Amino acid sequence: MSGGGGNDWTVLMPLLPLLVGALALLSASRWLKGDADRAVPWFAGSALGASLLLALVLSARRATAFDGLLAWDALSAVASAVVLGGALAAVLLLPDHARRRGLGSGDFSLLVLLAATGLVLMCCAREWLTAVLALESASVCLYALAGYDRTRASSAEAALKYFLPGAVATGLLLYGAACHYGATGSTRIGAPGLTGPLGLLASGLLLSALAFKAGLVPFHAWVPDVYAGAPSPATAFLAASVKAAAFALLARFAMLSLPGCPAGTTLLVVAALATMTFANLAGLAQTALKRLLAYSAIAHSGYLLVGLAGIRSGDSLSPLLYYLVAYALLTLGAFAAASALEDSVTGGLEISRMRGLARRRPVMSLMLAFCLLGLAGFPPTAGFVAKVGLFSAAWERGLGFLVVAAVLNSVVALAYYLKPILAMFLQPAPEGVELEEAPAWSAASVLAFVGGAGGLAMGLMGSW
Repeated sequence: MSGGGGNDWTVLMPLLPLLVGALALLSASRWLKGDADRAVPWFAGSALGASLLLALVLSARRATAFDGLLAWDALSAVASAVVLGGALAAVLLLPDHARRRGLGSGDFSLLVLLAATGLVLMCCAREWLTAVLALESASVCLYALAGYDRTRASSAEAALKYFLPGAVATGLLLYGAACHYGATGSTRIGAPGLTGPLGLLASGLLLSALAFKAGLVPFHAWVPDVYAGAPSPATAFLAASVKAAAFALLARFAMLSLPGCPAGTTLLVVAALATMTFANLAGLAQTALKRLLAYSAIAHSGYLLVGLAGIRSGDSLSPLLYYLVAYALLTLGAFAAASALEDSVTGGLEISRMRGLARRRPVMSLMLAFCLLGLAGFPPTAGFVAKVGLFSAAWERGLGFLVVAAVLNSVVALAYYLKPILAMFLQPAPEGVELEEAPAWSAASVLAFVGGAGGLAMGLMGSW
């Protein structure tokens, strides 16, 4: 590998295990047949683990490839690690979920590998057409993952509701890239000259397209239905990995292009305020855990925007990256718990069914409580440390009013995060409601433990 020229193939190394694994699964599927449901998830998990390990080992490297179309830097490394971690969690959750629902595992694992490949490329993209190709190669697989549970109408509905906004987002992204080229003479992110009416139109279109993928208000309507209807392993992947890739691209655009476009910064501030406020108020009315976590994900998109508003190319990305990792860890733990506890017929989990859960599954309840408290920003969890770091950076950029709004929203959010916790620990179990017997150690219980205990340990260690 070269040491810093225009084509350092370090950028592509984390992709190799994913591509090799996907090709191997495609080639071997005809011979595995009945054994595929047992072997494929573990093989896919090994490929994702190897890719994640490469991303972590190479995190200190700085490289570009294809004449700067792809870049490997701190943002790419951390966002790619989150993407791969979310994909690995989804594959590990799959066997138990597929067994309960009577589904196959082979196609799901292959789709996760291919989607992760596109999302990692999206994290590394520094040019809009490259980003479009990466995003669409992932999106096709994500639509199929959302509708993978063919036994439930809600899963097909989730796929349709994800596909339609996704198609609109693709059109906006392509039109935005065309306007970007018209304004700057280039499709490179950060190209100078993004000014005037055409530059403003390009910024608006590109931000709107990324807002769809990140689930920002007013482009959020698909999120609750998709998160609730998709299989829980797919929902965990969507909540952690897709959001990380979308914010990696959005952060690159905000740092390199928006400092020269004041209207773009204003759009970020307005979107942050609207997203935080709407999601937290809507979250108060939720009675199902997965829909509650969906509005939590929307609210956290608003908090992440607080960290991006007004950011410039010389500013540190450490608060944003720490927040992404903390959010992903806690969210994956929460969805792992939801996957273990959900109704095997409907695929949902009403909070009313969680009453008295701490007496029946104390460890799972405790870990889910840690995850929810972390997402609420309760000290000393990673969520609290992440919010302090992100909001402090925004305050230093002169966005005090936005920080105050974010803190007030965090207080409001605490009310709906406490609902499942109070149900589990303080309310008696409802009569006639029994949860299925679960093994003492399963992938879901391990991932819930990693999310809950890991979020607490990460918070105690402090920010980066």
